[in-house]
Amino acid sequence: MQNRARMRRALLLATLLAAPTLASAQAAGQVLFQNNRIVPNSINAAECDPSSTAQVTLNWNPQFINNNTSVPSNGSYLICASNTAPGTNGTQCQCTNSGTNVSPVVFAAQVGSNAFGATSATVSTSGMVTASNFTCGNNGSVVFVCVQGIVNGSNNPQTNFAVASASVTISTSLPQVPVITGITPGDGALNVSWEPGSVGTGSAITQQVEIEVEPIASTTGAFDTGGLRSVGTFGASPARVERLMNTVIYDVRARAFSDTGNVSDFTPAGVTTGMPMFVNDFWNLYKKDGGRETGGCGAGAAGPVGLGILLATLALIRRRK
Repeated sequence: MQNRARMRRALLLATLLAAPTLASAQAAGQVLFQNNRIVPNSINAAECDPSSTAQVTLNWNPQFINNNTSVPSNGSYLICASNTAPGTNGTQCQCTNSGTNVSPVVFAAQVGSNAFGATSATVSTSGMVTASNFTCGNNGSVVFVCVQGIVNGSNNPQTNFAVASASVTISTSLPQVPVITGITPGDGALNVSWEPGSVGTGSAITQQVEIEVEPIASTTGAFDTGGLRSVGTFGASPARVERLMNTVIYDVRARAFSDTGNVSDFTPAGVTTGMPMFVNDFWNLYKKDGGRETGGCGAGAAGPVGLGILLATLALIRRRK
């Protein structure tokens, strides 16, 4: 009973550590770029390409100016991009077609008199880069985004009723190709280890690694018809790749993602292989001891939590013995 209580405490601690923190409240006059990347306020290599169709959703709460307290009935929002930061005075955030380093309007949305508080728009990521006179080669450069509330379609500063602004960084540095350093068999699974690459054109820090497998042979009559496929994105080495077939030989390859979503090439095909087989490995011991987690050291918070639970359980197993 004492060991079971210890296990419950270990699982509870792991669950609490996995709980996401609450997002902070959106401030007035701030533009938020919403995506699921580790560094969300960024435009990566794929998104900045002029041929890209990628878009980003901008959410903002307008900072009302000139004694305005709401959006006028004939008000509109304009969004523009620049390579120069807006002035400290909020009224200087203007989307005009004149002036140095101020882009033409890249988005315009009519809003009604009931459009109080936060609102949003969808903007082309490559359009923001081009409007700021930048290219994908300007890695690390900052694109400033300005939201301007105007009346009667005029961009005269005297008719501005609200502003909001933010910035986004061009992040086009690629991570290097990861190196698979070990593959050990599991029951219907492979345990894959890797290290950050040392060759290639990339320089960004690797944050996640995607693993692909392809069945290439069998030592018995077993046959995997799944073909080449991705088996998950993992945050730390090693990773356990499951739902494979015992006695089937798999080609294993990997590619790395940076914190802004830039991706490396895959490791060369045919270099690393592995074959699942029934072995009484740590994962089987964990399940026999009552473990219910079905994944490995997988993407997001599940990976570190899965590994933490496994280590805590193994410690309890050793104490029982």
